Parts: sequence; structure tokens; C-alpha cells
Amino acid sequence: MNNPIEPKPPSDPAKPPSSAGPTPSTARGPLFPEGPPDIPDHELLRCIGRGAYGEVWLARNVMGTYRAVKVVYRRTFDHDRPYEREFTGIRRFEPVSRKHHSQVDILHVGRDDERGYFYYVMELADDASLESEKGERRESEKVRKWESGKSPPTHSPTHSPAHRAGQAAPAQTPLSPATPLSPLTPRTPTPLSALRTPDSYIPHTLKWEMHQRGRLPFDECLQIALGLTTALEHLHSHGLVHRDIKPSNIIFVDGVAKLADIGLVAVVEASMSFVGTPGYFPPEGTGTPSADLYALGKVLYEVSLGQDRQEFPKLPPGFAALEEHDQLLEFNAVLVKACQTDPAKRYESAADMHADLLLIQSGKSIQRMRWLEQRQSLFTKIGVAAALLIALVLVALHLAREQAKREATLRTRAEAGESQAQQNAYASDMNLAQQALKDSNLGRALELLTRHIPQSGQQDLRGWEWRYLWGRCRSEEICTLGEHERWVMAIDFSSDGRLLASCDWGSVVKVWDVGRRQLVAERKMRPWAWALAFAPRTNLLAVPDGGRVLLCEADKLDAPIASYRQWGTYRIAFSPDGQKTVSATKPNIVIHDWARAESRVLPGIAGLNLTDVLPFAIAPDLNTVAIGLKDGPIVLWDVATDSARDLLQGHETSVWGLDFSPDGATLASGSGDASVRLWHVASRSERTRLSGHRSSAGAVAFSPDGRTLASAGADQTVMLWSVGTGQRLRTLQGHLDGVSAVRFSPIGGILASGCQDGAIKFWDVKSDTAPSRPRALPEPALPDRAAAYRYGLSADGRTLFTLNTNGVLRFWDSLHFKEKKSVAGVHEVFSFGSISPDGRYVCLGFSEGTDGKVSLVDSAQGTVSRFNAHGSNEVDALAFTWDSRGLATAGADWKIKVWDLTGTGNGVRRKASFDVSSPAQSEPYVITSAFSPQGDLLAVGDVYGRIEIWNIPLTRRVADFSAHSVTVARIAFSPDGTQFATAGIDGKLRLWEVRSQRQVGHEMKGQLTGVGCVTFSPDGRRLVAGGGTDGAIKIWDLATFQELLTLEGHRYPVTDVAFLDENTLVSISSEAVFFWEAPDARSINP
Repeated sequence: MNNPIEPKPPSDPAKPPSSAGPTPSTARGPLFPEGPPDIPDHELLRCIGRGAYGEVWLARNVMGTYRAVKVVYRRTFDHDRPYEREFTGIRRFEPVSRKHHSQVDILHVGRDDERGYFYYVMELADDASLESEKGERRESEKVRKWESGKSPPTHSPTHSPAHRAGQAAPAQTPLSPATPLSPLTPRTPTPLSALRTPDSYIPHTLKWEMHQRGRLPFDECLQIALGLTTALEHLHSHGLVHRDIKPSNIIFVDGVAKLADIGLVAVVEASMSFVGTPGYFPPEGTGTPSADLYALGKVLYEVSLGQDRQEFPKLPPGFAALEEHDQLLEFNAVLVKACQTDPAKRYESAADMHADLLLIQSGKSIQRMRWLEQRQSLFTKIGVAAALLIALVLVALHLAREQAKREATLRTRAEAGESQAQQNAYASDMNLAQQALKDSNLGRALELLTRHIPQSGQQDLRGWEWRYLWGRCRSEEICTLGEHERWVMAIDFSSDGRLLASCDWGSVVKVWDVGRRQLVAERKMRPWAWALAFAPRTNLLAVPDGGRVLLCEADKLDAPIASYRQWGTYRIAFSPDGQKTVSATKPNIVIHDWARAESRVLPGIAGLNLTDVLPFAIAPDLNTVAIGLKDGPIVLWDVATDSARDLLQGHETSVWGLDFSPDGATLASGSGDASVRLWHVASRSERTRLSGHRSSAGAVAFSPDGRTLASAGADQTVMLWSVGTGQRLRTLQGHLDGVSAVRFSPIGGILASGCQDGAIKFWDVKSDTAPSRPRALPEPALPDRAAAYRYGLSADGRTLFTLNTNGVLRFWDSLHFKEKKSVAGVHEVFSFGSISPDGRYVCLGFSEGTDGKVSLVDSAQGTVSRFNAHGSNEVDALAFTWDSRGLATAGADWKIKVWDLTGTGNGVRRKASFDVSSPAQSEPYVITSAFSPQGDLLAVGDVYGRIEIWNIPLTRRVADFSAHSVTVARIAFSPDGTQFATAGIDGKLRLWEVRSQRQVGHEMKGQLTGVGCVTFSPDGRRLVAGGGTDGAIKIWDLATFQELLTLEGHRYPVTDVAFLDENTLVSISSEAVFFWEAPDARSINP
């Protein structure tokens, strides 16, 4: 903290120097012990003040003029930064100081970096010792007057004889009249000869004046206040603040009050150490113009009322009796505002405070003016408040509307963002569900599809593709008989097929009534009951129970009728006569005779490389046991000799399922290598390898007649195979986890399967409920068997036409492949054709050399009409209107012609003709065309990627723009006619607005190597395209332009695709017609 420089009083000349008590400044000792510093052209006479950072000296220059010199020493600072900051403040204040009469003039600034100090020379304050002598003479004159009876002597509280004698003044005394100073007349600097002695010099400060006189008269206080406010205004206008205004820092020079101790002057809001004197700085601290005004107000409070600054804003006792009472009240009102605790309530500037002081000087009442201002302000505020209230109401209404708009916009954006996220998730899940179905992971596919079943109030994003995939997930089973809590390990039918027994990983055994589909018995066995078997021609069931094997009636599992001791039974089977069981443990085979209650152990298998869960099968004659080993081999074990008979090699990994055919001639095996193999037992050789499972084949079972084999795998499917041919008959889907057990019913036609998720399902293996397969194009029943070389599908998908090489054109019911009509006589070879949406007409465009003629085949009349459409020019494109009553042709003569098919005679009448624009590259060559649903617009696409749209009723072109950089292969309008899609030969599709011809969304590009056909779904939400060499059909979501589904099956490029109705999509290629069925939305009840 930069302590203020306190003046150093001179020694009392009446007392010896030793008797004078040291002041605080002198007690600290000299700051420069080597002696006074060297100040050019100045003689330092005496140190008259000292502070924390420097000293003030009385000096005399070469002209004999007395000056004050302040010296600031580097050693008094901890760092260079504050020392240099002090010097910067003086350097900035020096030119400012001489421009105002109430600032102390800085006459010269210098520094000595070698000796570590800087200094500045100032004008000297008046000599207070001379003023003291004048005051004493005035007091003596008052005493003489009193003694002569002219007037009583008066003394200020701080200037009483007792006070001067060092006695304490009373704590509170009535306020006495102020003691006036002698007239303050300007004086010239006092020469040395005018001073009593340099040693007697005392700086004349406001503090000294208050010490001598107490409170000052109102007029003097007002003059001091006016002068100092202008000094602060001048200082603040130059971006400087004083920071330590107090009585000891206000000096009188030639009788004028000036701001001194300018070592504390700093730049406004500079980051500096805290300085100032307690009681004079505001709560927020120093360093601002407002803080300077606060400090000045406190100083003027002390001067005008004689009160300590800590008592602010108290008025002293006896204040009401003062003659200057009214003036001091006005003056005090200014001080109260200057010293407000809240900076915002103080004067904004020194100029404002000065203006109020001038009003007081002119006799105006500040308090009354403020009252009037407050009243006027109150009325103004009331009026403004009323106006503002009205405005606020209007603004609030406006803001509320705007806020509502913004909230609606934000809500719309948020909903749009959420909707976009949901649509993206939907597209992703549809592709994942399709992949899951390819992998036979029905559970995963159902999980993905179920996510998008909308809840109440949610948007339904589902389209045809969802229903199609949902239909493929539908299980083909008759029913789900029941469920275990854990993995089903084994199942078996009773010999009459009425009962089914099952056991799970947790050793829970259940018995079911197949006909009634009811559980009839259940028991929790001791570990590990992972095998069971029904005895032939009875309802007796053999099942392990801890260290024993029990024989129970199937509906009385808690009351076994017999048992034998055996640990760890993994497999068990009865002999054909039901008298014996063969059970496999690790590492023994046990043959038990129930009639004799005898068991024979065959320990020979202990030396085999067995798996942890022993797979084995027992031949019907009980003479051979097949055992699956690790790494794939199968051992045929001779029961009679307890030795290996043969080894079957072929599987690459462990065998999990084994079963003998009913005649014992064939052994089936399923392995972790995903293959199923049939072995010829007699020759010990592999007979057939069956491939189809995508992962481990864990269970196999022969049908009672031995002609069909069922295999179950971890891929969640059950496959049926022809034992004779090795062909796969069916794939049964419906399980949601790996299938672990299969068994045919003895009565045939029913297959039971157990799943790792605990479900047991029944399947009808006699009926074929598999989805319909694609059907080949029909061939005509003619002797020459002429092949179809041209074909097409109507827009509604219900009619198919074929043109055979013998010139016969046939119309077919595409759903049932029944011939509806045949028309002979079409002998020319044509390059393309089109069928009307209602299936009545087929128009054929002929290749070059036919003089621009087209043939129109009418199935209703059974006739062929030929007419010249474009003179001698080739016909390039054909299109029917949606109502099948009009036809458009595009020819090499650069013209598009529209024909009315409802006329008389040959049924064709030209309705309109348009000239196609000729591009700069070459002559026009139209490739494709399409009518809008309303029939008023015709769009054509050419080989250069351009699209033209013609208004038929107005007979003018309404649009002409480039849609693709390659040939436009197909055009299709949406069902409502507001949009149309275009496809390039590069497989890219784009969507356009009809009215503005602006592209909607982004380009759609799948894996299509080309596009042969495009159509919209009936609801207009999906775009379907087919083509390319891979025969794929793709479906896109027109809300997000994301690919949703790929339909695979065609081996050749798809040329036409159409929706038969909301549920059926029909596609055609050169080898087959496909019907892609989706369940009706009303029939789906997840």
C-alpha cells in the first residue's frame, strides 16, 4: 500500500532539538542514508515529508525560488513493476498538471537509475507557520477587544487553548461558529528572505487548516468544493484518477486549494495495488472517477461540519441552531449524493457535482429542485409506466406470438429431427432384418421388425417391405405345444403317437397329450436327466434320475415301477421288443434287461476320443451302436464283442446328431461343419452329403417310413430331405433360437422339434405351406412350340403378354397363368412393345425398314391394326395413358404424336403432334415416355439425359431440362401425379416435382447395374426399380431416399414390375414371373 506523504513538522525553536519528540516519519529513519540525493539546479534544504516509497524535500533552485521535490526510491518496492508504474503515472500527469489552476504544477521530472530513484519538482505549498503567526495575532486582537468589552473571544473546538496545550477536547461539543480565515489574496512565491527560517517551514494543507480552525465557514467550503470538482473534472477527462483524496493531500498554493500527492495518480481502471486511506474510499475500492467523488464528499463533510468521516452522514449536535443551517443542508445534500454506497446513485461525473454546487452558490435550493425533479419524474414515470404497460402488453402479445411461432418451429424441427432419426433407424433395421432372414435368424428378424410396430400416437413408418418381411417371419408350425424354461435336450413320441415326452438342460421331464395339447405330467429329476425313450407298444418311459435310470408310466413320473443303477446317462434307447435298453454313459455302454433286472457293462468305449456330450445311436437290432467322436469320425461299435467294427470318416468337426433308419441300412449324422451326411451301413461308406444349414446341424431323425430325413441346426431351421434323392424338400422356419431335437410321430405326417429357447413346436410335413415359388413364363400349346421372344406386364400387374416367333401374340392372366386371348398375324419382328394399363391393347414399335408403322393389337376385338405413325422414320418410344384410351409415339422425325384410341374404323385418330427439341450434340432420340395419371402431361426422356414435359390440352412444352448425364432409361409418375421418377442406364434414380421440375431429395443409387423398370407403390411412399444383369429389385423410401429392401430371385434382368394390389408385387424377366406376397395389413396382429 502506498502510504501518503505526511508533512514533517519543524523543530520547536523554543525547545532544544533533543526535547522534540520524533514524529512517525522521522522515527523510521532516512530512506537514503548516504545523504540527500542530487537534484540538478536545486539545493535540498530539509526533508519536510516522508512516506513508504519516498521523501518530499524543501528545495531552493538557482533562482532562489523555493520548491518541493519528491524523491521515490527503487529500494522501497519489491519489484520493478510497481516502481515503473509510479514513474509512468508521473510522466502521464506532468503535462496535465500545468493546465488547471487546482492541480499542483509539476515543473521538472528526472531519474537516476544508477542510484535507484526518480524525482519530480513541484510548486511549493504556502508556509503554514506564517499563517499560524497571523492566527495568533488575530486571537490576541480578539482578547484585547474582549477585555475592552467590545466582543467575547471565540475558539474553535480544535483551536482552544486547552487543545493547543495538548489537553483532550470533549467527545461531543455543541458546534461553534466557524472561524473565518483572513482574506485569501493571491500571492507571489515567497523568497527565502520572507520565510522565518527554512527549518520553520510547514506545508499549508487542508488538514493543518482543520487542525487550527475546526470546521470552516460555508462560503470557504463552497469555494474549496468548486475548485476541487473542476480539478477532478480536468483529471478525469484525461483518463486519470487520484485514488487518495484526503485533507492532508489538499494543499494551498497562493491561497488556492490544490490536489497534491500526485504520486498516487493512475490510469482509470488500471490494475494496481489497493491504495487509499480508510474512511475516504467507497466499498468497491479506489481506482474510478466515482470513487474520487466519494472521497471528496467525505473530505467536504469533515470540513463543513467538523465531524469525523466515520460519522457520515450524521449531523452534529446543535446543527439546527447554526446561522448557516439552511446553506449547510443544501451543501450536505450534495455530499450525501456524492457518498452514496451504490456507485450507480452517485454523480456520474465531477462536472455534474460542480453544477449542483454552482446552483447552491447562486442561491438555489438543491433539495427543492430534487423534490420537484422527483415529483416530475414520478409523474413522468407514471405516464411512461402507463405507456410502457400498454406497450409491454402489446409487446408481450407480440412476443408471445413470436415465441409460440419459435416454439412451433423448434418443435417442428425437433419432431423432424426425431422423425428423421426414426426413419434412418427404420431403413437400417429393414436391411438388417432381411440379412437376418438370409441367415435363417428368425428371432433376430422378428426383434428388428417388432421395434417399428407403432404405439398409440406414433407415426407408422411401415410400408410394403415391412409386411413382406413380417410375412417371411411367420412360422409354418401347426402349433407350439409347450415350453421349457431351459434348453430342450431330447424329445420322443409314444408308439401310438398320443404322448410326447421332453427333457431340458435343468433335468425337468414333461409329458404332453398331443391330441389335447396339454401337459399331463412333470417332474424335476436329479442331474443329469438329458435323455429319455418310450418303450415300444407301451406308455412306459425310461428316464435318468441322478445315479439311476427309472422306468415309469408316462403319466406317473413320481411312481417308478423299476430302476437300475447308472451314472451320467447321455443317451438311451429300447430294443424293438421293449425288453432291453441300451444307454450310453461316459465311458461305458450299459445294456439292461428289465425282465431279468440284469445289466451288462461294455467298458470298451473308454479308450475312445469321446466328446463331452456323447452322441450315439442304437441300430434297431441292438447289435450296433454308432458313436460320434471328437474331430468328426464316427465309430460303429459291435455290442456283442464290445469292440469297434468300423470307422466312418468325412465330417470335419465333431458330430452332434446320429440316427439309424428304421431298417438299419442307413445312418444319418449331423455335424458342427454344418453338413448332414447319409452313410451306407453295410458298405461303411458315405452315401450322400446334404448341404443347406448355415451353422451346426445338431439333431437328425428319420421318418417312420425311412424316406424323409429331418435335420435341425443352430441356424433356427428344420430341413426336410428326400433320403432317396438327397434333395431338400422344405425348410421349416419358426424357431427363434437354435433347434436342438427333432422327432417324427410314429403315425406319420407330424414332426416335433425342440429349441434352445425351450419351445416345442409341431409341424405338418405332408402339406406344402412354403411361400409360392417363381413360375416360368408359359409356353404355347402349339405343335411348333414357338418360343416367346417379347413379353410385357400391364401397369396393374394383372395381364401378361407374350409374342412368339410364329407371330402369335397371347394375353395371359398373370396371377393364374391362364390364357385370356391369342391374336395371330403379327409376323414382323419388332424391337419393343407396350401393353395398356387395362391389358386390352398391345402396341408394337417396329425396327428400321418398316416405314414408321406401328401395330396395335386389340385383345377385345382380336384384331391387329397397322398405321403409319411417323412416315418413313423409325418409332423409338411408346406410352399409353393411364385410362388406356390414348397412346403416344415418339419417332426419329423429332416428333411426338398423341393418338386417340376411341375412334371408329381402325380405332386410331391423331390427337396432337409436338416437335422435340434438337440438342446441340445430335438429332433427338427419345428412349422412353410416360403419361401423368390425369393424362394431361406427357414426359419423354432421350439418349442425352434430357427430359421434356408436354401439356397435351394446351399443346405446348412446359419443361425442358437435363435430368441425367446418361441416357434416361425409364420415367414413372406418382399415383397423385405431383412427382415423377427418372432412371438412368447407370442405375441411378432421381425424384422430381412436376410443377417446378426441381429435384426432390438426393439421388438414389443401389447395386443395380442398370434400370429396366420403375414404379411407385400404391400409396406413393415407395419407389421400386428392377433391372441390371443380377436380376435384383430394390425398394426405396421416398421420405429419406434410403434403400429399404432388395428382392433377389430373378436370374436375368427384370423388364417390368407392377403392384397387383396393395399386397402383391409382380415382376417379370425373360425366364420367370415372380409374385412377391406381403400379408394384408388388417391380418397382422403382432
